Amino acid sequence: MNKFGYPTISQIKADYDFEQNKYKHALNILFDEWVLISNKIDAAIATDDQSAMESILHKFITTLRRLDLESLVVWLEGIKSQFPIQKNKKAEIKLDVKIVLETILQFLKNQI
Repeated sequence: MNKFGYPTISQIKADYDFEQNKYKHALNILFDEWVLISNKIDAAIATDDQSAMESILHKFITTLRRLDLESLVVWLEGIKSQFPIQKNKKAEIKLDVKIVLETILQFLKNQI
């Protein structure tokens, strides 16, 4: 378990009337988007691109809230507020973000 818990996919299931084929397809799309967003967040942190991070989070927040990951939203917003990130903290922050997002991604993959 990561420090933000695991996503709740009940809303996604309900959105697709609990039809397994439909909600699993939606989870596949979410999985692919999660990978892209994770890579974009990593790049934004690496380059201290606050504008890119703002844009990424703007799109990602709705998804995180649907998955009941509000505390993750707050944490990522907190990271954004630290830009430019001190060089000696950047690797640690990138690793923390990578671990959290990959843990949640693995959980989503197991739901497919």
